[in-house]
Amino acid sequence: MVSTLSESYNVDICSLTPPACWIAISLTADDVLTFIRQCDPQIGSSDLVILRKMIEASLQIAAQLSEDIRLTRELHNLILTGPKH
Repeated sequence: MVSTLSESYNVDICSLTPPACWIAISLTADDVLTFIRQCDPQIGSSDLVILRKMIEASLQIAAQLSEDIRLTRELHNLILTGPKH
């Protein structure tokens, strides 16, 4: 999503989240679209529809990856330390 917005629309959304924190669950499609409209007020409504779908899908994937990472860390810690009693 970041590279598509940067390359196709010349919009850098990295400032919306802290560095190294792109799996930001609190970020919404509306946040990103608002930022895009501020950067490019002339963007067409058809582009916004496509961007919304892409952004929502990307955020959903990011949320799933974040959960997968959390579960992997828990499993890793369980393997290293054994079950908690």
